[in-house]
Amino acid sequence: MSHPNGPARRSTAKLSRKLAGVAAILTVAAGSLVGAAGPASAGSNGQQIIFRDSLGIADSIRIWGYNNYGSYVGVCQSTPVHDNYVSGYWWRGSVAIYGYKGVGCPTNGAVIYGTANIPTSQSGSDWLVVSDADWGIGVG
Repeated sequence: MSHPNGPARRSTAKLSRKLAGVAAILTVAAGSLVGAAGPASAGSNGQQIIFRDSLGIADSIRIWGYNNYGSYVGVCQSTPVHDNYVSGYWWRGSVAIYGYKGVGCPTNGAVIYGTANIPTSQSGSDWLVVSDADWGIGVG
């Protein structure tokens, strides 16, 4: 014979699991919003870069420079299209950009090089277009 509270206990357990799942989803969503708020506030202390591959010879780029925290950092980014958004990095001041033949920024594959001065802030956007249109070719 089953316990008289058996079905009610199972319903309560199911409801508890559902509520725990909803709480987990809300926690992840809230965390996403907090993470999204960080870059927006950095727009007054650095800019994100759109690398415009005008020459069409770079398969990847490496950017070296100071970020919005004042740390000197480098990042490698594939450049499969004309305008390549290098998101998640906020640059300021002078940055050096090496273009590579080959993905993954191969150490012996630099084919172009240039610098750009990234303002700490600008009106209208947190993105700055940097083009290789007038850079030197054959640096590697």
